[in-house]
Formats: sequence, C-alpha cells, structure tokens
Amino acid sequence: MGCDVNFTPTKELLDLQKAELDILKEFQRVCDKHNIIYYAEGGTLLGAARHKGFIPWDDDIDIQMTWDNYKKLKEVAEKEFNEPYVFQDYTTHRFYDISPMARVRNSLTTGCTKWEFENVQDSSYNRGIFIDIWVLFPIPPMEYRDERKQTIDGLWRAIRGWYAWQSEQIGKSSPYSKYIPCWQEASKENTITDLKDKYIEACNWEGDYEELGMTSFRTFNPSFMWNKDWFDESVLLPFEDTTIRCPKMFKEILTKSYGDWSVPVFDGSIHEMVVCDINTPYYENEALHLN
Repeated sequence: MGCDVNFTPTKELLDLQKAELDILKEFQRVCDKHNIIYYAEGGTLLGAARHKGFIPWDDDIDIQMTWDNYKKLKEVAEKEFNEPYVFQDYTTHRFYDISPMARVRNSLTTGCTKWEFENVQDSSYNRGIFIDIWVLFPIPPMEYRDERKQTIDGLWRAIRGWYAWQSEQIGKSSPYSKYIPCWQEASKENTITDLKDKYIEACNWEGDYEELGMTSFRTFNPSFMWNKDWFDESVLLPFEDTTIRCPKMFKEILTKSYGDWSVPVFDGSIHEMVVCDINTPYYENEALHLN
C-alpha cells in the first residue's frame, strides 16, 4: 500500500531495524524447528500488512504467541539460543520485568530502553538490541474481570514497589516509590520471583473463554483483546527480505486495534531507546554506566 507520510528513516534507525531483523530470523529458526506457532503483533503486524516490512519509523519488532506455545519456547530456549543470541525473561534474570513476557537479544549490540536504564540495577542484565515476545492469555467472561483485574493490578503495584525499593538502596529515586509499601507487605511471604509467578498465573484464565488478549500489558483493554478464533489459522506475509507469520484474520485484528489501519499515521518511536549501538556490546558500552 505504500506510505504517504513524508518520512525518511535515519541511518541509525535503518541499522537498528536490520539488527532486529537478524534476531527475528534466529527466533523464526527456533520456532520452525520445534513447531512453535507465533504471530506478528502490533506495529510489526501493521508493517507486514501495509508496508511488507517495518513501518518506516518503527524501532522494534513485536511477536505474540499463546501461553502453550510460549511454554514450548521456554523449554528449548536455553539450548537453542546461543551467543550472541540470548533468551531473556523474569526467570533468567530477576530484574527482567513481566511485560513483555520475554526478549531475544543480541549481546554484541546495545539496545537499552528508558525503563531499563532507570530501573535495572544490575550490570549482569543483558542490554543488547532485542525483539519483544508477548503472550496471548485467555480472557475470562465479563462477570469475572473486575475481581481478576484487582488481583493483577495489586500484584503489578507490589512488583513496581520492588523496583523502586532496589533503586532506593543505592540512593536513586524512582517514579514507583509510592508502591514500596505494597512490596514491603507482599515481601513478608513472597520473593520478587514469587510475585511475578503469581502475576502470570493471574493473567492466565483457565475457564471457558471466547477471547484472547495481552492481559499482562493492559488489563482487559479492548484494543488488546481479540476473538479466539481469529488465531485459528495463520498466513505468511512478506516482511523486508523474509516472511513473517501472521494470523489469517489479521485485517480484523488490525481494524479492532487501530481502526482504519490502511492510512499511515506518523507516531514516532515506541521504545524510547536511550542507548542504541549496533557495533558495541552492551557490556563494553560506557554510556550505560554499568560499573
């Protein structure tokens, strides 16, 4: 469909997209080898449908998969992703957040978001350029959503309180300081990993359901909830010099999320990268102040 927006990507953005595309191909290799079903999501799905590749101003790749497929990925990730590629989630490093569910990163690069720069207080945390992996969780029937939302949001506040508490231990302020009492109360019986386990468990409805959604990203936000049967089949769409798996009903999904998605609208960056360098390993990048 082309792009009518007057936008010329910088060399830095093109280099970042190229690095992310390389990670995507490694991710696809692992998924294809183990019959793990994934889908392009968000701006990546929109880019595949409208531009046959990246939205020209997009700075990330977003992937989503069902919980069952994510568990399959977790089972093989440690064996299949070899340096410089690293699979990262909250079970591989305690500072990793619960949303997005996971990232695949390239250790020979630097890609650090504003959130990571401000909240991760550990030099061993991988800060390479990455792609995001989100999980599609079952959505409970309407009569159960208010109670489930309270549980999810309460755990989120306690987890944010832990990050703020960690920052205060080294004399740094945090926008989440107001949640420290939530962490202190929860920590009487839970570690931070316990809380993240419970958070994911609360997102994962086990009853009858008709919808799937990214509960861990925006709790029961209609823009991130879709009919379950829209994901029953998939198609491969062109994406730059490769293809990417997308739900067969991608037009319906994009319409629900974006409205008239066929018309390009410039909305800038998503990740707010504060340090991005395709040529320097994160552990050698002085801009991160890791020591």
